[in-house]
Amino acid sequence: MLPGIYWRLTPAQPYMKRMLLLILFILFSTSHAFAATYVDSAAINVDIISQEPNPARPGESAELALSVQNIGNENLKNIVVTAQPDYPFSQLDGESLTRTISYLNARQDDAATVKLKLKVASDVPAGTYELDIVTTDSTGTTKTTTLDIEVRGKEYSQIVKISKSSIDFATEEQLDFLVTNTGSSSLKNMQLSWMDTTGTILPVYSDNTMYISSLAANESVTVTYIVMADVNANPGLYQLDITLKLEDYNSNFSKISTTVGLFVGGGTNFDVAFSDNSDGDISFSIANVGNNEAYSVKVSIPKQDLYSVSGSSSSIVGNLEKGDYTIASFTVSQEGPGVIPNSTGGEQDNKGAVGLISGVIPAYKASKMKPVAALRYE
Repeated sequence: MLPGIYWRLTPAQPYMKRMLLLILFILFSTSHAFAATYVDSAAINVDIISQEPNPARPGESAELALSVQNIGNENLKNIVVTAQPDYPFSQLDGESLTRTISYLNARQDDAATVKLKLKVASDVPAGTYELDIVTTDSTGTTKTTTLDIEVRGKEYSQIVKISKSSIDFATEEQLDFLVTNTGSSSLKNMQLSWMDTTGTILPVYSDNTMYISSLAANESVTVTYIVMADVNANPGLYQLDITLKLEDYNSNFSKISTTVGLFVGGGTNFDVAFSDNSDGDISFSIANVGNNEAYSVKVSIPKQDLYSVSGSSSSIVGNLEKGDYTIASFTVSQEGPGVIPNSTGGEQDNKGAVGLISGVIPAYKASKMKPVAALRYE
C-alpha cells in the first residue's frame, strides 16, 4: 500500500487485492529499470572509425580517425582527447598526442571526429597491440578507453644483384640471382622470372621461371640459371627484364619489376702462326678468333738472351674485326755461345730464330700468357 492511499476491501474482494499488489510491484520494478538505463552524469564513448594503413606497418606512421560521442545527459565543453602510447607506438615528430573538442551536446547522435598520428616501431613483430585513449570533460571526469591496433609486417623483396656482368657467345654460363627479403615479415610462394626481349640470352636446362616457397625477413636466397647467348648476336649490352611475384598475408599477389644489364661478347682472343724465309725474315700471321673487334693490335718480340731483332721489335697492325687476320714481319738473328760457325751462318741464324719462335708460340697458346710479348690488345 502506497503512503497516503487508503481504501477498504470487503472479504469478497481478495482477488482484486492480489491484482492491485501485482500491478504496484510491476510499476516499481519498471521505474528501477528506467533508472538503470538513464545516465545522470556525463559519459563519453571513444571508438575507431578508420585506420590508415590498416593493418599498421612497422617503421611507418599510422593515422587513426576516432569518434568521440557524449552519451550522457549533460552538455560538455572543452573535451580533451589524449593518446598515451606504449610500445610499439610512440609520438610522431611534429605531431601532437592531444586534440580538443570545444562542445558536445548531451546524448547526441552524431559523434565528433578527431585524428591522431603515431609512429610504429620498426622492429615490432606482427600482432595486435593496445593503445590507451584518455578523455577529460568539463565536469572533471576522466575516462580511459583501450583500443586494439593490428600491426602487420611489411612484405617487400628486392633483387639485389646478379653474379655476372658479362657472358660469352655460345657458351654455357651460370647466372645467379640474389633475392633478399628487405621487409619485416616472411614472404611465401615467390616466383622469379626474367626475359631478354631480343632473344639473344636464353636459359638452358630449364625455363626462365623459378619458385621460392618461403623467405624469412632479412634473409636472402640465391636462384641459379644456366644461360647461353646466341653465337650470331652482335656484341653489346643487353637488358634483362626481371619480375618477382610474391604473396602477401591476405593471399593477394603483388609484383616487383626491375631491369639489369648484361654484356654479351666475352673476351678477345688471337691465334698466331709464323713462317720464315732464306733471308732470315720471320712473318707472323695474327688472326682475331675472338667474338669482338680488336683495336690497335700491336705485335712485339721482347728482348731476350742469344737472340736479337734487327730494326724495330714491334709492329702495330691496327684494328682486326672478328675473323680477320694480318701479317707482321721481323728479322731475327741468333748470337752468342749458341752459334755454331759454318759457311752458312745466315741459315744457322735463321734456324735459331725459328727454334725460338716455334717454341714460344705454342707456350703462349697453352698458357694464355704473352711470353713473346706476342700480342697486345689495347
